[in-house]
Amino acid sequence: MFVTATQIAAYLYCPRKLFLEYVLGFKTPESEVMLLGKLTHSTHELMNEGEEKLIKSLQRIESYSGLLTEYRKIQAKILEEILPQHRSKLRDFDLDLPAAFERIWPRVVWEAEERSMNVFQFHTKHQLLGSELWQALTPKIQAEVRVQSESLQLRGVVDQVKKFPDALIPIELKTGKAPAEGVWEGHRLQVGVYLALLRSQNKNVKEGFVKYLDASALRPVIWTPFLDQEVFKIRDKVIQLRSSQELPEFVDNKNKCKSCAFQEQCYDAKFMDERVNELKKG
Repeated sequence: MFVTATQIAAYLYCPRKLFLEYVLGFKTPESEVMLLGKLTHSTHELMNEGEEKLIKSLQRIESYSGLLTEYRKIQAKILEEILPQHRSKLRDFDLDLPAAFERIWPRVVWEAEERSMNVFQFHTKHQLLGSELWQALTPKIQAEVRVQSESLQLRGVVDQVKKFPDALIPIELKTGKAPAEGVWEGHRLQVGVYLALLRSQNKNVKEGFVKYLDASALRPVIWTPFLDQEVFKIRDKVIQLRSSQELPEFVDNKNKCKSCAFQEQCYDAKFMDERVNELKKG
C-alpha cells in the first residue's frame, strides 16, 4: 500500500475526514478555492514548456525588465487559453473570465519574476543565447515531478523541482494563508515526504521549500533524520486508518469542521453509524 504526501497532510489536519474520503468513499465537491488552486497549478506547470520555447528563441537580452515582460506574456497567454476551458465551472461560483484572471494573476507573477531573474543573471555571467542558453541554464525548474518508493511505501507529485548540477530542491506550491513564520505542519511533512523519496533515489537533497503564493513567501524545510521519522510515523498511522473499520474521533479544533464539506454528514451520528455498519458488512 502506498501512502501519498497529500494523505500525510490530510491525516494531520483531520484523521476523521481522511477516513470519510478514503475508507467510506465520500467525494469532496469542488469549491471555488479548489478550482482556482487547480488553475493556478496548471499555469505554473505549463510555464515550463513556455519558458523553454522563449529561451531558445532569444536572440538578445537587453534588460531584466524586458525579459520579465516576455515571461508575463507567456503567463497571460496560458491563462487566456485555459480559463475558457473551465468557463462553466467558473460560472458556478459567479466568476467570469476577467474575474478569474484577476484572482489567479497575483499568484503567478512571482514565478515570472523568479524565472526571468534567473535567466537574466545566467546570461549576464555566461553571455549565452538561444539553444545554448537553454542547454546550459541552471537551475532549471521541472513541474509535476512524480516520485515513489515501494520500500518506503510513499509516493507523491512534487509541484516543482529545482535542478542544479549537483543537487535537487523540491518546492510545494500553496495558495491560502501563510503562517506568521515557518510553514504549516501538514505542509512541512508533505515536503518531508518528497525529501525522503528523492533521497531514497540517491539524490543530493538537503532541503525543500513551501511557496505560499498568496503571501509571496518562500519558507524552507530542512531535512533531518527526525523529519524522516515523523513522516514514517504518520505513514504508518495512515496505513492503519485505511485498513480500519473504526470511525476516528472528532478533532479537538472545531474550527476545522466549519470549513469542511462533510460537516453535516459527519455530525449526523445515525447516518455515520449506518455508513460504518455498511462498511463492516462488506
